[in-house]
Formats: sequence, structure tokens, C-alpha cells
Amino acid sequence: TLAPGELTPQEIATRSQRVTADTEELLWASRKVLKGIYVQREDAERHLRFFPGTSFPLALVTSQAGGGKTCLLHHLAADWAKEGASVLLLRCMAIEGSDLMNVLRDSLILSAEVDAKSLAEHGASQDRPLIVLLDGLNEHPQREELLGSILTLAEEVSEFRHLKLVISWRSERPCASTTVLRPRERADLIRTRIS
Repeated sequence: TLAPGELTPQEIATRSQRVTADTEELLWASRKVLKGIYVQREDAERHLRFFPGTSFPLALVTSQAGGGKTCLLHHLAADWAKEGASVLLLRCMAIEGSDLMNVLRDSLILSAEVDAKSLAEHGASQDRPLIVLLDGLNEHPQREELLGSILTLAEEVSEFRHLKLVISWRSERPCASTTVLRPRERADLIRTRIS
């Protein structure tokens, strides 16, 4: 396991790449994403393309079932990785537990001493931001609790600007706490809807 003093953007990039590759294999096997096929969503892409360079720690992508949320996140993840970002793509239905920091520790094989601030400060940089994409939050069995931990982590890392969170949510299955994701009520959120 990687301790706080051993965190570097390069090491986090390497570990993120391994996990993202595993997630991609699951997406291809389940046919959520088809190799070599992508339908552009210009409005959504334009809205999110520069998200890593913004002061916002959190972005939300919503649409109805089959609207292309997973494909969009997969496409953006690949583009951001080509631009030098550390990209960690996770399917929420495959995540165990509802504490995002614990999920990050497990996924990236980090010690229990690594917290959100140390990960943002030492595991990411302006040249190599860490972008965590959480696809299908509405599909997680403890979505309310996981959403709460995402919002908490976003607040904890907001001063660093190099750790970004992107979540997708199917809009047909709203939960009570999605009201906190309304733009009027969250100044730290970029929201994109795929129509």
C-alpha cells in the first residue's frame, strides 16, 4: 500500500490507469460501451471538456436511460488521459461500500492514512490532475450515502483544484438528496444534461 509520504502524481496515474483499464473491460464485456463506436454529444462535451481546469471540484452528468452517460464519461476519460490527467473510471454498481475515500484507498491501494487532502495535494498536480469518474451513481445500492461522501470529499479538496469528481446519474430515478445537486444550491458544481 502507498503511504501519504509516497504519493506522487505519477504513481497515482499508474494505479488509476490499471483500475480504469479493468473498468473498460467490464464496459466492453457488458456492451455498455462498444469499441470504436462513439456518438458525439457536442453540447455536453463542450460543457465538460475544460472541467479539469476549472475551480469546480464536481461535475454531474444526467440523462434518461440509454442517453449516453457511460459512453460520454468513457470518451472524456480517454481524452483527459491523453492530455496527461490521471483518470480513474469506476462503475458505481461495482463499488463496495458507500465511503468514496475508502473506495479510492481500495482501488488505488493506498494506506488508511491517506486522506482526501493528502491525495489531492500530493497525488495530483496542475500538470497531472486526478479526475475520478463515477458512472451510474443511481445504480449503487447505497446511493444516498455514497452521494453524501462524494459531496463531503468535494468540499474537502475544493481548495486544491487538482482533484476532480464527475458523476453520472440516470434522471428517471431521482433520490431525495439530488436536490442538493441543483445548480442554484451548489456553487461548486457543473451540471450537464444529455438530451
